[in-house]
Amino acid sequence: RYNKDYTPKKTKLVEPLHGKELGEELRKHDVYVTASRWEPCGMHHIEGAASGLPILFHKEGGGINEFCKNHGYEYDSFDIFLKQLEQVKDNLVQLRDNINYESLDILHCCGKFYEVI
Repeated sequence: RYNKDYTPKKTKLVEPLHGKELGEELRKHDVYVTASRWEPCGMHHIEGAASGLPILFHKEGGGINEFCKNHGYEYDSFDIFLKQLEQVKDNLVQLRDNINYESLDILHCCGKFYEVI
């Protein structure tokens, strides 16, 4: 949420999307950035990866770190963020290739869940 009375000068605000529209919007970009800290089990980084985006994530990202470690980079300060953003630029193809799309498939996820229970 943001202050509706504020008009940003260099930021494009996108209203909430879901499903196909969300995937189409995400694929217009090169990287997914999240600053979430102590995230127990978010979906936003999974949606970014499922759309083919490498992830830049906070070092204290909780479950995000485990999921994104093979197709993204962590940061814990703005200086490190900028360095890691350069790394994403330099390794974009490899990071995209590292995304495990099978693990993102709902049938695969449900199957693994049923194996546990």
